[in-house]
Amino acid sequence: ALALAVAVASLTGARAAEPAARAAHYVIRSSSLFETISFFQKTFGMRVLRHEENDEPCPLTCNGEFEAAWSKTMVGYETEDKAFALEVTYNYGIDEYDTGTGLQSIAISVDDVDAAVAAAESDKWEVTRTEDGGAMIVGPDEYRFLAVSKASAKKGRAEPFIGVSLAVADVKKAAAFYTSVLNMKALEGKGSDSKVVLGYSADQVPITLTATEGGKAPEISQWEGRNAFSMPAELVQSVYKVIEAEYPSQIIHEMQVLDEKLGKLFIAIIRDVDGYELCLVSSETFDPAVLEAADFQEPNWPKRALLLKETQEALRAEKKDAREGKDADGPFSIGGMVQKFLHPKKMTKGELSFLACGFSLGFVFCLVVNLISLATSSGKRVAKAV
Repeated sequence: ALALAVAVASLTGARAAEPAARAAHYVIRSSSLFETISFFQKTFGMRVLRHEENDEPCPLTCNGEFEAAWSKTMVGYETEDKAFALEVTYNYGIDEYDTGTGLQSIAISVDDVDAAVAAAESDKWEVTRTEDGGAMIVGPDEYRFLAVSKASAKKGRAEPFIGVSLAVADVKKAAAFYTSVLNMKALEGKGSDSKVVLGYSADQVPITLTATEGGKAPEISQWEGRNAFSMPAELVQSVYKVIEAEYPSQIIHEMQVLDEKLGKLFIAIIRDVDGYELCLVSSETFDPAVLEAADFQEPNWPKRALLLKETQEALRAEKKDAREGKDADGPFSIGGMVQKFLHPKKMTKGELSFLACGFSLGFVFCLVVNLISLATSSGKRVAKAV
């Protein structure tokens, strides 16, 4: 993409040593926010950067494909304008998430691996020590975090987050997408069929792409979350033009320009070639906005407890109404089916199949009746003519 290359060159020419884009944060899900936040604080020494509550689902599916009230909690070490963070999304009424096979782990450097292990084990989290002295810790919602000693990390590295590891079906194909479309570069393993490390700078938080066994496509679920990148608005637009032209089926949400307090925010949500979600935001507005929003305040736990109680009561009432409807009208409640027909997204696969079969049988029945009617009327006309 020549236009993208020209845009990147113009953006980086005056400050070649400074990457035009950076990894901003990675989105994960939580079925128990208090448990998740406590895990990051105790095991990895993180802190809450900011928190927000949302009554309606995110129009850009930031909370995943869930029709629910939700919250977002940013956790990390430094403010988001200059450092990586984790975005922990919680959906009210969602008790668990189906894990995928794509997201392998998130690596984080710590002062003392033994202390991190002790903190994790005290809360009964699964821990496996690695040969190089690190530890793989399976935390809330089965996310895996690799604890690495800061002493073994790159000398002088300021960013505690080391990287995000993803499984891909074809390393070369996946790497080509990130390098040609998102303008990343291969930091390690360039040209490898089995593993490559990609990013904008070795000092940032790169992604490690590892080949699956036999080239099997990884199972990507809502659990895999989303990787976000902050880049100049001009680059967001250039990247999006390439996506539109060469990968239109990878667009989840078309690029939008939002009028924010601190300026216009360009944002686009896309997928890579393996199905991982990516968020592209313009740094001119995003970076100062997240810095201003940082208040380091934890969620209002009593208020959240009340919201959760209300959500649970509403869900119980909904289930009770559904049961009563079935008891009154049999297993296929007329009222219930009408409601689901009006809201097909709420239908299960079985109900959609049942509905499709019903329409098909109805069509065949009408066709047979019409054919019989035509045959009968033709017979009568023949008899009358004779």
